[in-house]
Order: sequence, then structure tokens, then C-alpha cells
Amino acid sequence: MSRARVECRRGHEFGLRSKNVGGIEMTKVLAAHQPNYAPYLGFLHKVARADVFIVQDDLKYIKNDYGNRNRVQSEDSWRWLTIPLHANNTSLFNTATIADPGWKTEHTNILRSKYRTAAHSDALGEIVELIAAEESRVLSEIALSLMRHLFTRFEIDVPLVVQSGLALPGFDDPNARLISLCERFECDVYLSGVGGRAYIDEEQWAVSGIKLQWSDYEAKPYDRGSAPWLPNLSALDAVAHTADLPSLIA
Repeated sequence: MSRARVECRRGHEFGLRSKNVGGIEMTKVLAAHQPNYAPYLGFLHKVARADVFIVQDDLKYIKNDYGNRNRVQSEDSWRWLTIPLHANNTSLFNTATIADPGWKTEHTNILRSKYRTAAHSDALGEIVELIAAEESRVLSEIALSLMRHLFTRFEIDVPLVVQSGLALPGFDDPNARLISLCERFECDVYLSGVGGRAYIDEEQWAVSGIKLQWSDYEAKPYDRGSAPWLPNLSALDAVAHTADLPSLIA
């Protein structure tokens, strides 16, 4: 499918009036997010609905969030899969470094153990090998490597732009930064996750003329074999349990 057709289709999904560019009616959607390690399906859902996705790797690392950890299966419940960072880390995502190189062995052992009987453990095994082969000690690079692999698995064909490569001016206000990104990439829709409600100023977006849209992701149950259904685990869980991955983020 051509990019022009994709942009037009996504505009209609948001109930927006398309604009005419080169004789083609189009609406262009931008989404942005900090790097997430082994992100959950809602993250992938948002990316799949965009025409441009910005990885905000030069923002400050957020402790106890999802930049360096996510949830995976553990018997009938879940557990954290965490990349250890130095205590009291105040770095940016793209300068935060790993405190313990043994994290790879721990993560691969956990995934092999907890998903050894899953219906598609072989598919997860490819990701396990990717983690085992990771050579970077920088958080954003590790997260990006796995994110790109998951984009392929879930058939997400969206340009990924790493924000640190854009040489943006300093912004004190996240709204101003995001509006600037939309203007730079000629996007007339910004798609925000629900976490954005903590800082989004809707008045600024109304003045900018850029449509603010909220992600409408709802978790879809999938067969987890003998394990109970648990929403919002890492996408790695879905890879291990089901083959029809794109349907889970549609």
C-alpha cells in the first residue's frame, strides 16, 4: 500500500477532513514516545496508527516507569523483567548505562523458563537470542533494538525517527516540543497515549491548528494456554502465545 493511501486511510479513522497535497487527499499522523524496553501492546497499537513515530531518546530517564522494564509471565501471575541501571540515575535515555552486564543472562533465563511450554515458544526464542547477542550498554539503544524487532513481528511499517538526531532546540514545555515535531514533519494530527493527559495542554493544541487525538487502545484477550488471561503484559508474551500478532493491535 502506498504512503499516500495509508495517510488518507488514517485520516478517515480519526474522523478528520483530509487535506489536498499534490492532488491527493491526505491527513498525516505523528506519534512520539520515550524508548520502552519490551513494550506492551498499547505502545505498538499507537505506533501502528501513526505515519511518523518519534523515539524521544534524549529526554530524561524516568525511574520506575517502562523505559527499562516491563511485565512478563510468571506462573499464574506476572513479574518484572528489568534492565538494571545505576542507582539515583538522572541521565537521559540515550546516556543511561547498564549497571550489571549480567542482565542479559537473567532475562534470557527467565524467558526460556517461563515460556518453555507456550504454543509459540520458538518465535520467542528468536527474541531471546536477540537479547543474548545485545552488545550495547546504553538503555535507549537496547530498547530500540527490541522495538524494531517487534515492529517487524507485528507488521508495523511506520518510519521511526530518533529524536536525538534532529538537533531540536531546547523546550521547557513538552507541548511546544511536540507541536514543533508535527510542524517539522508536516503532520496535522498528534496521537497521544493516555499518559499524555498528565501534561497535554489542549488549549495550546487548539491554537496550533494541529488535531489532538487520544489513543483508543483496548486490550484484546488471546489464548495463553493454561495460563490465565492478564492484560497489558509485554508484547513478548503475545509473541510466545499467538501467531496472529497484527490483529492484537488493529
